[in-house]
Amino acid sequence: MYFRWGFALTAVATVASLANAYPVISRRADKSSNGTSTVHVKSDSDFCLFLPANDAKDRVIADNEDDAVAYCTGNGLPTGFILSAHYKATDNYVQVTGLMDPSKANLQSNDDGGQFDTRAPHGAACEGYNYFVSLIEPAQNDYCIRCCNDKSDCNAGASEKGCSNLVPGDYSGPAGDSASGSSSKGTDTSGSSSSDSSSSASSTGSSTSASSLSNSGT
Repeated sequence: MYFRWGFALTAVATVASLANAYPVISRRADKSSNGTSTVHVKSDSDFCLFLPANDAKDRVIADNEDDAVAYCTGNGLPTGFILSAHYKATDNYVQVTGLMDPSKANLQSNDDGGQFDTRAPHGAACEGYNYFVSLIEPAQNDYCIRCCNDKSDCNAGASEKGCSNLVPGDYSGPAGDSASGSSSKGTDTSGSSSSDSSSSASSTGSSTSASSLSNSGT
């Protein structure tokens, strides 16, 4: 009897010591549960993007793919960061594409950027969808995010091709300007976006510019 009780107490002590040895896992779980790893895409004025945490000294996007934080319009995205936003919704996915001002988030203007998806950062998800893919490309002054029901609509394996290839859409700016290297189909003012070559599903869309976005800095 003494042997069995002694073995059980030793096992409990071992588990406790292992738990204390990996505090990073606990912090990551907390990060996921408090919502900072969950994005949403609801309209051209209500969406989120992953960016380096405010206190991150390293502002290179690719270096922060595992530890980025979700910031949303009106709740965290720096004022003036979003220059234009073009929303599109189909039966299979929703997306927002547009131009940004990297300096407003202290990003490096020569940074080629990086990708976020359900694999990184830890615990990342898009509200209401099974998959998502998002790129932040400071050197191109553009960004994109798409949330999908089917994995095939969110290509997370070709980030080197950039936003305009992974998430085809409207990358025009407030005055119809487009980012270098991105495809622009003109500013959408009609309330419906042009057809997307990656899907034949029916779609609706809308666009907004920096002047109509209510962003708040942190």
